[in-house]
Amino acid sequence: MGQFKESIRHDGGTYNVEVDLEGDQAVISFGASFTLRLDEKNIDKLRDLLYEASRGLTAAKWDRS
Repeated sequence: MGQFKESIRHDGGTYNVEVDLEGDQAVISFGASFTLRLDEKNIDKLRDLLYEASRGLTAAKWDRS
């Protein structure tokens, strides 16, 4: 279980995020809270969304300084 693992901090604590590969899907588990089952196309969409959010946070940080 958990071919890929990372502890991710958030404002309420820490989630242990695990990713398992099952056939043509990745199963992404966020602790015991919820699980996403995504194919390659939707993993790419999620990655792009997270990247854009990260860029937005960086831009906002620079705007404040």
